Amino acid sequence: MNPPSIQSSCVDAQSHRTRIACLLLVVTLSSALLAASAAVPPTVEVKDCLAVEEGTPVRVVGVVTAHHSYDSGTEVVTMVDRCGGAEVRAICSPTRAPALCTLLSIGDLIRVEGGVARDASSTIVFASRDKVSLLCHSEFVLSVEFLCDHWRLFEFDRFNVTGGLERSGDSLFLRSLSNDRGISLRLPNGLSTGLMGETVLVDCTLLVDLQSMTIFLQAWSLHATP
Repeated sequence: MNPPSIQSSCVDAQSHRTRIACLLLVVTLSSALLAASAAVPPTVEVKDCLAVEEGTPVRVVGVVTAHHSYDSGTEVVTMVDRCGGAEVRAICSPTRAPALCTLLSIGDLIRVEGGVARDASSTIVFASRDKVSLLCHSEFVLSVEFLCDHWRLFEFDRFNVTGGLERSGDSLFLRSLSNDRGISLRLPNGLSTGLMGETVLVDCTLLVDLQSMTIFLQAWSLHATP
């Protein structure tokens, strides 16, 4: 039989090894939990949210078509798919981040990170204001083709869009960069048309002429693109 002092040393060594093993296990589990909590949710288009299970965290990318602010600080941003076929409302709770109305404009491409939910008529993403990111300004997102096909989404809205400035008879048009689509363009008195035939950036509002039932862009300013 080993002397008591030797037995005690063996027990202490085994206990020490056990404590180290437990500590390593705790560190490993903590690292795994931290990695899981820091995992980036999948990025989806607006149309893909229809198939996402409620409560699932996602990063939704879409085009801004409406924005509303409330006295509580909550902001609601409506986004559509870049093909214009689906819609999602992002309900954003206030944080110390700047108000979205100071950052976003109609037609901007944004990304919202939050959890998916649904009500009777629409898909919703619940997010905080600091989880909304501007990806691209409207002049690089909107196109003449998109406005022609989905003009109802932007009626009465003011935004920036890029296209070619052309004249046909007494009328002005903003042409798509592929030159196969066009929207009537109306300029205020005194606004120069010296950029005819060039690609221009137009600050405009989309309206409908009720007499002719045609859409047109009321331009407030236009500039040659760099």
